[in-house]
Amino acid sequence: MKKTVYFHIGHPKCGSSSIQNFCDINRQKLLSDGFCYPNIPDNRHWHAQISPTFYKAAGVEDRSELYIGYIIKAIKESPVNTIILSAECFYE
Repeated sequence: MKKTVYFHIGHPKCGSSSIQNFCDINRQKLLSDGFCYPNIPDNRHWHAQISPTFYKAAGVEDRSELYIGYIIKAIKESPVNTIILSAECFYE
C-alpha cells in the first residue's frame, strides 16, 4: 500500500508546538479521518528524534537511526495512507 508522508517543518516560535499538541490530543480523531500522527517512544508530541539536528543542538549522541526505525515501523503498520510528521528541527 502506497503511503504519503507530510513533514510539518516548523520554525521555532511560529506556533509549531500548538500544531503538535493539537495532533497529539486529536490522534484518534485524525486516524478516523485518514491521518496518522505516529507516536514514538520517549515523546508523544513531536518527531524531532528522527532528525540528527535535534541531537546536534542538544549536544548529545545522535540516536536518530533508532527513532527512524520506530517511525518506519509505525508508517508500515498504520491502517491509513496519510502520515503527518512534525518537528521544528526539520527546517535545518
